Amino acid sequence: MYFLELNPVLGRKLMGNHALFASLAFAVSAGAYFPYVRNIATGRTRPTLSSWISWWILDTAILVSIIAAGGMSWQMVAYAGGTCVVLGVCVYKKAALGWTAADSFCIGMVIGAMLMWYYSSNPQIGMLLCLLAALIGSFPFIRNVRKTPHAEAILPWIMAAVGSVCQLLSIEQWSFSEIVTPVVWLMVQLPAVWYISQRYWRTATI
Repeated sequence: MYFLELNPVLGRKLMGNHALFASLAFAVSAGAYFPYVRNIATGRTRPTLSSWISWWILDTAILVSIIAAGGMSWQMVAYAGGTCVVLGVCVYKKAALGWTAADSFCIGMVIGAMLMWYYSSNPQIGMLLCLLAALIGSFPFIRNVRKTPHAEAILPWIMAAVGSVCQLLSIEQWSFSEIVTPVVWLMVQLPAVWYISQRYWRTATI
């Protein structure tokens, strides 16, 4: 926001296109799942199922909490639908769970966050708790992609990161509760892009 204040012309152009960026956030985020699902179906991508289970539960909970708080995030609409499709394809392809103690811990954190949201009766608190759980639930994925970057396709994660940036640019009135969701997802997506890209760097240096 400070950057836009220093650049008033750019700021007016960006801030005047909220609907456009909201549409792009949905389109790009939803589009990221198409190559990902295709790669899973063809065996080119081997996803960490525990992370996707966490993300599906969290995406749905975060979307519901945003709507309950009077807001809307088309990025989260795309995520909730996309993760559901990915899980369906994984089940169809009989993907291995690859379950570990760390995965169980992360799923427990997800369930705990949802229960705390229920008892707090505050959708914003619930959203923050779910986002915290999302970061923790992403650890198994980041760990695995760091060890085996060839197991993931880079294009879907680049598209997802672009979708998060578009979601940020679609915000009319910047506040912590508005920016926290896309920022948290960028904290997952950018490391994913970095680690997956290492396979190209390694190939280039051989």
